[in-house]
Amino acid sequence: WWDKRGEWYEPRNITHEDFASYTFKNGFEKGDIMFITGKPFHNIKIGEVIVFQSNRRREPIIHRVVVIKDTDGVRSLVTKGDHNGDSYTFEDNIVDEEVIGVAKVRVPYLGYLKIWFVKLLGLIGL
Repeated sequence: WWDKRGEWYEPRNITHEDFASYTFKNGFEKGDIMFITGKPFHNIKIGEVIVFQSNRRREPIIHRVVVIKDTDGVRSLVTKGDHNGDSYTFEDNIVDEEVIGVAKVRVPYLGYLKIWFVKLLGLIGL
């Protein structure tokens, strides 16, 4: 995983060794189901995978924290999807109120059942 995607992280001071210590060190994929828990916002660390709500999308977003900012005493997070080429502009200033939880367990592919079901409902007009 790192061989394909590490070049994005290294200029941001996230090394291969750092990434190897993170949860889901081999990334996660669309269709994975993530089980989340609550965690105080001030305890979230770089490398953790969070679920947050953005005003840019209806569905919650699951991305990895890559930067923690402190601007005039206000903490915010920057995230990036593990398989996305870069961070989106809407994920460069995530605040406490937007965070739903921190991902702790990943179940690969199970989420495709929901994705396929939603697509089917769209096809039949429901």
